[in-house]
Amino acid sequence: MGRGKQRVVMALVSSVLGLIIVAWILERRPDAGTVELVDTRDEVAQYFLKRSNEKPEGVARNTVMAAPPSAPLMVGRHNYADLPRALAKRMFPTIRKPNPRSQYDPYSFYWGKAGFRYSMPGRTHPDGDYLMVNNSLGFRRETELSQVKPDLRVIVTGDSHTEGVVPMHEHLTEVAEAILRRDRPERSVEVINAGVGGYMLYNYSGVARKFEGLTPDVFVVVVYGGNDFSSSVGTYRFFHRLPVSAHVPKEFRAEWKRLSKESTQLFAQSLNQVIRLHCQPQELALAKEAISEFVQDTRGICEQAGSKFVLMYLPSLFEVQPHLDEEGIRTALENLGWNYEELTETSDLANSMLQEAESLGVPCIDLRDAFRAASEPLYWDFDHHINTAGHALAAKQLSQLLDGLGDGRPSKVHR
Repeated sequence: MGRGKQRVVMALVSSVLGLIIVAWILERRPDAGTVELVDTRDEVAQYFLKRSNEKPEGVARNTVMAAPPSAPLMVGRHNYADLPRALAKRMFPTIRKPNPRSQYDPYSFYWGKAGFRYSMPGRTHPDGDYLMVNNSLGFRRETELSQVKPDLRVIVTGDSHTEGVVPMHEHLTEVAEAILRRDRPERSVEVINAGVGGYMLYNYSGVARKFEGLTPDVFVVVVYGGNDFSSSVGTYRFFHRLPVSAHVPKEFRAEWKRLSKESTQLFAQSLNQVIRLHCQPQELALAKEAISEFVQDTRGICEQAGSKFVLMYLPSLFEVQPHLDEEGIRTALENLGWNYEELTETSDLANSMLQEAESLGVPCIDLRDAFRAASEPLYWDFDHHINTAGHALAAKQLSQLLDGLGDGRPSKVHR
């Protein structure tokens, strides 16, 4: 990867969903048009089929097999050691080849490399070039963690939106930390960015397990509604020994392919999931089951570690500011023969996730209303990641909730 560019690896799918991988590697530049296709669906599909056929007799295919007693990598109900390194490199293209940014990790499948530094080109930000840095633990943070645990330590994980396509000081974690330090100067605070591009629900649970030794007071997961749900289905299929999913129905395939080539940002950040969930009911059902596993398991991991689990829902541009890409969305929906109002699958899954979390006592922040009410654009036009204003608004909501944590005061639930 050349200096001055950052490649964002987004695990999408061709003839299989979730992680029988077609990886679109997009340069984060306004003029980027290069798409590198890494298609490993055949070899991974064969592995999935073999694994699904190895289920012992009398055990349903959607039943999780008990992990061996010596398994060292239990993340919730799943033994992450079941997923070998070689297969992980095919399922998660960001580590398919050695690179200076990411490496295999047994807990979260892959993680940022310690000390990684790179320069983002000025065309991605009004103020010009800016530097992105990982600290010695791989967190997206310039400074090291305090040797003495602060009064409030918060770890925030998410995908590339949380990792950030903004300067370090504009990240939602940095802004939230600054707000808390300003409003409560008597209290020491760390809000740590554990976001990694391409992550989905099972990665998030792994991060909770990986860093439980840091004893965070709060563990926040920022679930991105644009692709986290569909991209988790492949991992769900792996753990439950299910074969890979089918391609999108033939009548929608031409538009799916056109979008993947001509509207890569819209496709990667929302429409790939929209299309698959709308026309593949089985994938929708499996996504809902994956969400339930994620909520329950992450809550359990946090509870065991003595941390408070907080869930933040980050909507896509397609959900809350579709006018920012009105022409692209209108063209896609006309070609598909669909109306915007009927595409409720992502919203329904988000509602289900938040409702289950709240029923388990998990504080939730639903950003949809706040983002819809915003008068300014909250997403970059060149890649549909949240921009500086989007990070600031998310940080404001997060800091309001965190302000009541760590000192015994009740937290607020934002819906």
